[in-house]
Amino acid sequence: MKKKSILFVADRPDWAYHNLIRTWGEGLKDFDCYVSFEEDFNIRAKNFSWPEKLMTSLINLIKNGEKKFVIDNSSKFSFPEYKTPPVFEVISGKKVEKIQFDVIFECAFYFHFMSVLPFRADKKFVGIYTDSFPHEGPSFDEKTKTDLKKLSRKEFFEKYLKSYDGIIVGSSGLYNDYKALTDKITFANGIYLQDKFVENKNIREKEVMTIGWTGNPNRPMKGFREIIEPAIEEVKKTGRKINLKTQFSGSYESILSFYHDVDLIAIASKADTGPSLFAEASLSKVPAISTKIGFPKMIIEDGVNGIIVKRDIEEMKTAIIKLYDNRELLKSFSSRIKEDYLKILDNRFSIENLQQLFS
Repeated sequence: MKKKSILFVADRPDWAYHNLIRTWGEGLKDFDCYVSFEEDFNIRAKNFSWPEKLMTSLINLIKNGEKKFVIDNSSKFSFPEYKTPPVFEVISGKKVEKIQFDVIFECAFYFHFMSVLPFRADKKFVGIYTDSFPHEGPSFDEKTKTDLKKLSRKEFFEKYLKSYDGIIVGSSGLYNDYKALTDKITFANGIYLQDKFVENKNIREKEVMTIGWTGNPNRPMKGFREIIEPAIEEVKKTGRKINLKTQFSGSYESILSFYHDVDLIAIASKADTGPSLFAEASLSKVPAISTKIGFPKMIIEDGVNGIIVKRDIEEMKTAIIKLYDNRELLKSFSSRIKEDYLKILDNRFSIENLQQLFS
């Protein structure tokens, strides 16, 4: 029996969505899985005049290359058009010539208004992977000149989600938010190379506590500069010895061993459905102090396997001091966080959900 084909659309190579797709591609054995990148199809917003449209047409005729830029009939934007749109096999990375699929899954709702995708499918699905509303990410639709921040959740759903055959969300909070508006919804997330993370087996009584953090520190939504750094500085002023270990960039493979000497992670996000920081640390047996968002909201039992705090410097400071002074409590969190994470967020659950939805 011929396998169904799925095209996953990520934002760009080797970023979070692409790693998610690699995880799903390895698990969806009954499908042929492909990936394309939205950045290859970005529109350019501009009000084009008739002379500009004519000149663009002439240039395209003269160049006749693999890629040309086409001005939309509305004259409000242009977009790239390819003789062979870039599409790749998820696992091998091999480039293929294919535009027709059984299923297309656009990982982010904003791809719709940031690009012109040339692909066709019998079924189309869309993803939402930020907990806050309005959702984090591009919020102005250049095609229709719509400010998404001015829309209610229902208006947003009607305009940007309802036309799809289903919604795929990255957290239980999002699932509950949209379940009231549609029953064509499922949960799917995951962590690439889930079984390859190196566990920290040495969380013990020692003078220095190492707190870990990975990601982009300059996104206010993450709260690294605004909450985590100031809180740690406040703890240091008490005489307690804290080592802040960070990784802001680098290969994904380097993350696999990042947490082997980390005692604790701190999360101050306000919109993540993850963050992946929490999943990676949990798989490495490293517990968290976190705001009540995304994965931590789904996994942490406050005081049992981690600590939930408000998005506040003082609360973060107090929680760090609590675990610095009580290493037995920290070790007890460590002893169960990986098991508790896998009970709910093991990759296989998301793959099963996608398998059912796409079938």
